[in-house]
Order: sequence, then structure tokens, then C-alpha cells
Amino acid sequence: MGYAQSFEDGQRAYEVKNFETAFVIFSEIANTENDHRAQFVIGEMLMNGRGVTKDERAAISWFEMSANNENAYAQAMLGTAYSKGLGVQVDYKQAAFWFFKAVEQDNAAAQNELGNLFKEGKGVSKEMRRAFELYESSAIACSEEAQYNLNKCCAKAKGWLKINESPLSGMRNQHKLDLCKRNLILGQYYFLEMV
Repeated sequence: MGYAQSFEDGQRAYEVKNFETAFVIFSEIANTENDHRAQFVIGEMLMNGRGVTKDERAAISWFEMSANNENAYAQAMLGTAYSKGLGVQVDYKQAAFWFFKAVEQDNAAAQNELGNLFKEGKGVSKEMRRAFELYESSAIACSEEAQYNLNKCCAKAKGWLKINESPLSGMRNQHKLDLCKRNLILGQYYFLEMV
């Protein structure tokens, strides 16, 4: 008689790239314990074909289970799936719905992606200030993509951004502030090189 596998057993198998074993362990945990973390990992493995045949539609089902169990990463992944048409039809309103759910849990990737939707007016009204605020929140969490997007907003601001407003005004941790400022400067450099 074997022992019950733990989430950590699945992580160890995944880390050494024993994806087939990891998938079996995570599947058992997801099905017997309704574990949102295992559900998310199964979705990720199916989405990327790790240890199993790639199946975006099946991945979406697992992400939905995990997201309905309040997993912010799964909620953000569903937002991404709906905004890019991964395993589902593109639906920007659904993308915004799932990104909003993940943003409520301070998911930096979702903040950035929801910012993109507000910037473009896809699934939500077009609001540059709201996009800026979401990029700022994500940049404070040191999301490099958000720092780049925030920098683009600053460069293109048309009256809605005050001159003395700092994109990192909410930052409390000096180390993070210094890191993010360096990344913003790099983002600005790369942006200027592109235009």
C-alpha cells in the first residue's frame, strides 16, 4: 500500500523535469483534494504540453476550476486565454472579468494586462488614467513589462498626468524603489531606441 502523494512531491518531480510523474501526482491531488494549486499546474502543463499532449481546451477547464477556487494565477491565465484566444474564442469582456478577479488579489501580471485592455478600450472603456494606475501598481511589484508600459504612458501623457507625479509614488521599500527606477530607466532607453 503506497502513501498519498503531496503537492510538494509533485513540485519536486516538476522541478527535475519529470513531468509525467508530476502530472499524475497533481491530478490525484486536484481530483481528491480539490486543490487549486494542483488544478492550476495541471492547466499550465496541458497549455504548454509538459508531460502530456498539449490541449488548450482541457487546460482552460483546469484553469476555470482553479480560478473558481480563488487562485489568482489561474484567474490571470484565463484573462490571458480570453484576450489571446488560447483554447477559447477571443472575448475581451471575459478577459477583463478574469483580470479584474486576479487584480483584486494584487496579481501584478493581471494588473499589467488589464492596463492594456483599458489602454486599448477592449472589453472595457478606453481610459488612459486607469491604464496608468494599473501599470503603476504592477510596476511597483517590479513587473518589467508594466514598467515599460508605464514608461510609454508617461512619454505619451496628454494632460492627465501631472508633471510632478511620480510613477512610483506608492513605493515603500527603498530597495524595490531603486530596482524599479533602474528598470524604468532601462525601459525608457529601450523605448527610445525603438522609436
